[in-house]
Amino acid sequence: MPDPAERLPMTPVRAAKSFGPAYLCCYLMGILVLKPGTRIARLAILPVALYTASKAATTYDHSGGDPTQTFQNFGQCLGMLMVSMRVVEWAVLAHPLECTRKSGSTLLDAADLLTNYRGIGWTWSKHVPFPPETRPTHSRAAFVVATSLRLIKDVFIYDALSSAIRRLAPPSVGTPAGGSIFDESLPPLQRYVYSSLITFIYGGVFWLSMDIAYYTATVFAICIPGLYQPSDWPPYSQLPLRATSIARFWGTHWHQTLRRTLSVLSTPLRKVFGRPGTVLGAFLLSGVLHDWCMWGMGKGTNFAQTGGFFMAMALGVLLEDAWTKMTGRRVDGWSGWLWTMAWTTAWGNLLVDAWMRNGLGGGEILPPQVRPARALLAWVSKSANSTTIQYSHR
Repeated sequence: MPDPAERLPMTPVRAAKSFGPAYLCCYLMGILVLKPGTRIARLAILPVALYTASKAATTYDHSGGDPTQTFQNFGQCLGMLMVSMRVVEWAVLAHPLECTRKSGSTLLDAADLLTNYRGIGWTWSKHVPFPPETRPTHSRAAFVVATSLRLIKDVFIYDALSSAIRRLAPPSVGTPAGGSIFDESLPPLQRYVYSSLITFIYGGVFWLSMDIAYYTATVFAICIPGLYQPSDWPPYSQLPLRATSIARFWGTHWHQTLRRTLSVLSTPLRKVFGRPGTVLGAFLLSGVLHDWCMWGMGKGTNFAQTGGFFMAMALGVLLEDAWTKMTGRRVDGWSGWLWTMAWTTAWGNLLVDAWMRNGLGGGEILPPQVRPARALLAWVSKSANSTTIQYSHR
C-alpha cells in the first residue's frame, strides 16, 4: 500500500480522473455480465478494473485538510473496495444476470445494476431478505414525507448517541487523533464495563450513519420524476437491537448490501466445507473489507482486531448451528437475545477500539448547525445552570 501522506488534495478535475476510470470499468463489466458468452472478456477487463479502483481509493485525500472529515477517506476506501468485490463477482459468473423489469436497453439495465446492491428488480435478489415496509407507498409525496420523518428521527438519535460516547469515553476517543476505548486509569472490571458500553452505543451510531445515508439518497431519488418508485427503495435493514440470534443479526437485521457478493466469492470454501465454508468465507472477506478501509484514515490497518471481530461472528453463527443440530431447537427468544447482544458486544470491543484508535470517532458527518441533540443538551445545561444561580442568590 502507498503512504497515505502522499495523497493529493481532491479537486473536481482530480475527482473526474479518480472516479471516472473506476466507474467506467465497473459499468463496462456490468454491461458484459448481462450478455452470454462474455466471461473471457470480463476476466480480461478485471485487472484493469481492480487497478483503477485501487488508484481511486488511494491517490487523493477527501478530507479537504479538515481532520474531522478524514472519515471521508474511510468511506472512499470502503466504496472502492465494494466496487472491487462486485467486479470480481461479475467476472467469475458463469451465467448472465437477469433483470425482471428490463428497460429494453442494456445500457440502462447496466446503469441500474451499477447502483443496485440488493438486487431489487433482479432475479438474484430472491434470497435477499427485505424488511417489511411501514411507509405509505401509494403516493410518492406521502412516501417522501414518511422517509423524511424517519431521517429526522435517525439524525436526532445519531447525534444523541455520538454525544453520549464523547461523554463516556476517554477524551481522546472523540478526536481525530484517536485513542483507545479502554481507560487504563480504571480497574479492569470497570474498564471493560465502560468499553463495552461504548461499543454497544457505537454499534447504534454506525448503524444509524448508514441509515441516514440511505434515507437521504431515498428522498433525493424519489423526488426525481419518473426515475424510481417507492417500491424501489425498501427499508435498509431491521433494527439490530431486536435480533434474537447472531445468524439473524447478520442475516436479516443488518444491511444486506453485499450479501450476494460475499456469497459468490465464498464459493470455493463452500464447495470444500459446505455451509461452514460459506460462513467463514463471508465473514473473512467482511473482515478484510472493514480492515482495509482504515488505511484511509492515514494510520495503517489492524486486522488482528478488525478481522478478529468478524471471525468471532463466524464462530458465533457456527456455534448456533451446532446448538440447533444437538438440541433440535433454534437460538431464539430472550435467551437468544441476551446471547446475541453479549457475544457481539464482547467481541465488538476489538473492532470499535481499532477504529477509535485510528480517529474514526472524531469524524463529524453532520454539520455543526444540524446537531439537534447537542443543541437540546446545551439548552438544558444552560437552563439548569441559570436556575442554580438564581436559587443560590436567594
